[in-house]
Amino acid sequence: GFAADTLRTMTTHGLTFLLDVPRVDHGERVFQQMVEQARRFAETLQGTLVDDNRQPLGDAQLEHIRREFIGKPQATMQSFGLPAGSPQALRLFS
Repeated sequence: GFAADTLRTMTTHGLTFLLDVPRVDHGERVFQQMVEQARRFAETLQGTLVDDNRQPLGDAQLEHIRREFIGKPQATMQSFGLPAGSPQALRLFS
């Protein structure tokens, strides 16, 4: 964990925010909440929101991620009777 006194002098190249798509119910909504938190962190820490290749993430890229990597996979799971975040999905994707 982080101690309050060390945070003042700590430096880091980045923080990673992850969403476990098959294990999270309402993934698109949760993703939006995660993005808002990441934006707050970036603003507070005077950083930039970037992808895993350190390329800036704008609204279009974030919308693409939400739709293609969260919405579609969770819809596919639902179509197979395995809703994301359900007890069955939690067991299968543990």
